[in-house]
Amino acid sequence: MIEVKSEINVRELFFKYAEKLGFKIIESRNRFPDYVLEGKSGCRYRAEVEYDLANFVRHKHDPRAVDFIIFWEDSLKEIPEQYFNRYAVDGGFWLGALINLKHELKRLGVI
Repeated sequence: MIEVKSEINVRELFFKYAEKLGFKIIESRNRFPDYVLEGKSGCRYRAEVEYDLANFVRHKHDPRAVDFIIFWEDSLKEIPEQYFNRYAVDGGFWLGALINLKHELKRLGVI
């Protein structure tokens, strides 16, 4: 069984299985966002990794600066009003495409 307790663990797993998930890692960074990825189509994407999706909000990341959020757990019950008001566009809110790595690795039969 894979034990995942931190963002570092999520990053390690994503690094190991990125190609099986359809991504090539172009750049791994220690600043926001964590990765620059290339998809199968050749398009480049910016991705942030969080252990818990709620940390994306807690860290006050700008959702307009990423294309994907890769996470393991999701305790995000609601988006705080001040965060929503700051980043809402045309009355809506965009968190980028969400990749629940735990679910994706289960789907691949890895865990």
